[in-house]
Amino acid sequence: MLDNDGRELSREISDLEFEKFATFVAFTRTGLVTGAYLMADGRRMDDELWSYFVILDEARVTELRGIVARFKAKTTQEWIYFELQYNTSVKFV
Repeated sequence: MLDNDGRELSREISDLEFEKFATFVAFTRTGLVTGAYLMADGRRMDDELWSYFVILDEARVTELRGIVARFKAKTTQEWIYFELQYNTSVKFV
């Protein structure tokens, strides 16, 4: 994965995954996705990025947001997409 300036983000992504696992003991990388974003300067930025699921108690959302914010601070990303889904039933089989 590349940052907006073309720099490789392998190390930052590895650190992000380690911190998510160390904090929540599980995550799922759901796949490579693509998207586009309108930058503040008016440029269209096309991205390839990893999508993740993390199952956690609602009381711990702030912890996950902090992890994502620390990752963002290491990049030139203007925003990180962060979606919450509530009242979802998850079962481990």
